[in-house]
Amino acid sequence: MSEIQKNLSMLLENAINEAVKKYLKEKEKSQPRYKKICETKNILENYRSLKAYTKAAVYTKNCEGLDLAANDSNVYAISIAESLENTRFILMYIDHILSFYKELCSLSENEEKIFYYLIYDMHINSKIQNCDLIANKYNISRATLFRYLNRAYIRLSYLIFGLYDMKNIFINHQYFFNPRFQLDNKN
Repeated sequence: MSEIQKNLSMLLENAINEAVKKYLKEKEKSQPRYKKICETKNILENYRSLKAYTKAAVYTKNCEGLDLAANDSNVYAISIAESLENTRFILMYIDHILSFYKELCSLSENEEKIFYYLIYDMHINSKIQNCDLIANKYNISRATLFRYLNRAYIRLSYLIFGLYDMKNIFINHQYFFNPRFQLDNKN
């Protein structure tokens, strides 16, 4: 192998390594971008079961049926009580945000008017309905239902987590649909 071929081979290898590093760095930066939206969707998908848990959770300091030391049973009961209180607090906050979101949607003059009701029927309503029934109820296609739900998840994420956590999501985001709330893309 000649000197030129060795140099070209090393140059090519370095260029490939740099390109891979840059790609991995960009990929790493973009992954947390949608985490808050996923968290919002996860909370809403589990809303009914979390509500049921807060109503039905039972904990007592008397754990006779369990084979635990006396101190362990107190820690166990305290841990359950703290988890229950945290869940109640989060659900109370989500309920507050949902009531605000309902008002926000009712003031809208476009398709956003039904977004709250789509979220309600999909995740909050005690009567569980499938996607086709909900789409038919609002006279929209199944694809439109999911497109509207995605837009609603983004808006709810913004309301739940606030501007600081959501700034990166809304900059140049395809689902961001209300120009009154757009952020400057000047960093």
